Amino acid sequence: MPSRRQTLALAAAALLAPGAALAAAPPEALRRTLMSAVRRAVPSTAELKHPVLILDLGRLGFAGIALFADEDQTTFSGVTAMGPRAQIDTLPEVFEINGRFEMTVEAVLTVPDAAGSKAIVVLYSYYINGTGQAEGHAGYLYRWGGNEWLIDERATGNLAGVRNAAQARARLR
Repeated sequence: MPSRRQTLALAAAALLAPGAALAAAPPEALRRTLMSAVRRAVPSTAELKHPVLILDLGRLGFAGIALFADEDQTTFSGVTAMGPRAQIDTLPEVFEINGRFEMTVEAVLTVPDAAGSKAIVVLYSYYINGTGQAEGHAGYLYRWGGNEWLIDERATGNLAGVRNAAQARARLR
């Protein structure tokens, strides 16, 4: 059982944690630029599959990300806006066949990669249309390849069956 002093120290550390998170937040002007650029990059006929986010990608800086689906799309597509000029880059298309799979984005997170930056992980649930099978869970891991996003197929394979961020981080260690 922790002492009163230890309990207070833990409580103080927990209260300070949000301040540490604020230190990693982008400047307000950059946040607005990235959010605006990534929203403009989403086709007008598309529906967002997840709220637009700003991600800290380590040495790559901050990026806005939007995941969306066109009217007749049952999978998802994505775009990012990176850097102070909000460079727009598309995420590679998912491997699942549109119309055969119903995909629902569940979570978006980052994980450290070997290059010293962070990779983007998109976790989703899926249903294979017409099969009667139970819903499945999986994810995609996108790495920055220097001038475009790439799907890391090995890491993506490790995300089969993963339902949440904690499980994804454990599988990707």
